[in-house]
Amino acid sequence: MGRPSPLRDATVLVANLHPRFAGVAATVLALVPRQRETRGVAVLDLGKLGLADTVRPLDLLRFGWRPPAGCRQRVWHGRRSLDLAVGLLLKYALRQPWKFVFTSPSPRRHGFFWRWMINRTDAVIAVSENAASFLDWHTVIIPHGVDTDAFHPPADKRAAWAETGLPGKYGVGIFGRIRPGKGTDLFVDAMCELLPRHPDFTAVLTGLCKPAHQRFQAALKERIR
Repeated sequence: MGRPSPLRDATVLVANLHPRFAGVAATVLALVPRQRETRGVAVLDLGKLGLADTVRPLDLLRFGWRPPAGCRQRVWHGRRSLDLAVGLLLKYALRQPWKFVFTSPSPRRHGFFWRWMINRTDAVIAVSENAASFLDWHTVIIPHGVDTDAFHPPADKRAAWAETGLPGKYGVGIFGRIRPGKGTDLFVDAMCELLPRHPDFTAVLTGLCKPAHQRFQAALKERIR
């Protein structure tokens, strides 16, 4: 006999169907252990996050029609279009009993089909008022939290900065994908204006730049030079 599937007793399934470790995956990795303090949560994960109680796609076909005892439906929680599309397929094509929660961090207006999928959900969480303004509707605004056990100021900020080997005494950074929608160009423009007047500060940019945005990155480098 194989191992019992975590899906059998879970009331919530969190989907992470993107193989790359990006901001969404980091959010899932941080939140799921907290959510498990109050409810049974299984994870459908193609990103190899290493979380416990990860289910296999086959488990959806074996147990997706049978919610835990005392429940008429399970909750499917998605954060990307593929997460939501797979869940909707299981519900409307295979008639599995799911309720859908979608979390939207995006500060832009989605296309018609994407909005149509979001509007098929049962609840929409926006992570900010700005993100909510681009949705047709939302249920609640819940900002991303910060795990202060992992992220907190060092005891000696000057010493910590010196350990980086970067010039100056202070750092100011932007962290995330390098592309126009992230506002990287606004950060560069601001730093080009401010840093000549504040020589003790050094600006840092980190993040993946996909091939489609290489020209954008090259223009930023030229601006910095």
